[in-house]
Amino acid sequence: MKPKTLLMGVTALAGVALGGVEALADWNPGQPAKWVQLPDPQGLDVLATYHPGLPFGKVIADDWLCTSTDPVTDFHIWGSWLGNQVNPNVTFRIQIRSDVPAGVDAPYSHPNTTATGLIRDYTFQPGSYVARIYGTGTEQFYDPNINQIIGTDNEIWQYNFTNLPDPFVQQGTASAPKVYWLAVQAIVPGPESFGWKTTIQPSPILDDATFADTDPTGLLIAPPSPAPPPVYWMDMHYPILLPNHFPGDSINMAFVITPEPSSLALLAAAGLLLIVRRR
Repeated sequence: MKPKTLLMGVTALAGVALGGVEALADWNPGQPAKWVQLPDPQGLDVLATYHPGLPFGKVIADDWLCTSTDPVTDFHIWGSWLGNQVNPNVTFRIQIRSDVPAGVDAPYSHPNTTATGLIRDYTFQPGSYVARIYGTGTEQFYDPNINQIIGTDNEIWQYNFTNLPDPFVQQGTASAPKVYWLAVQAIVPGPESFGWKTTIQPSPILDDATFADTDPTGLLIAPPSPAPPPVYWMDMHYPILLPNHFPGDSINMAFVITPEPSSLALLAAAGLLLIVRRR
């Protein structure tokens, strides 16, 4: 192949990959990802909501394992709304936190609440993320503070947060993996309640997902947080029998961490351009 012809192929490949950015913003199983925990259509939706004006809100966090040194540029989560009452004006606060291993200050691992433990703190206003109906299921809505089912729903929503500013570069490697936590809270300007969906993957994946209570600024507080300082976070277990889980099983959440699509395209293009230069 002549260099000019190969260069045209590079341009076409980059265009295809870049043209897939919009599609990848709605991430589907089988597309590129760093970490995948798919939603359980017969699972739980765990309350992860703050209503402005109330003294505290709920935040849910789950961990993932990093085995490569590369940036975190996209989040994708699944959730539902209590009684299918959707608020389209929801704001999401999503944080990346470092890990406190089990045995340090609690018998379970949990997100690090110190100033250095907060790695990234993102606020996504309406219009800055992509939302779509992902599917349906028979689901129960769970409030971990009272350890009770408080309702039902049957719509699964996927929320996509892409092209994150100042992406965090993970520090884990295959020989020295590192655990990080993704914390999610929906700030809902109305009476509706959002729940982060549990994953269909068998438990345990890593450690239990955790929950905590926050003040209106999203800062962890105690009381009324479910665990005393400096822990704040309480681990979660299934309260009832479900098709894929037994009571007492570890609760884990449904989310995906993906590479930024345009970065993949640019890397592919750069690789082929290097071939052109060598030829």
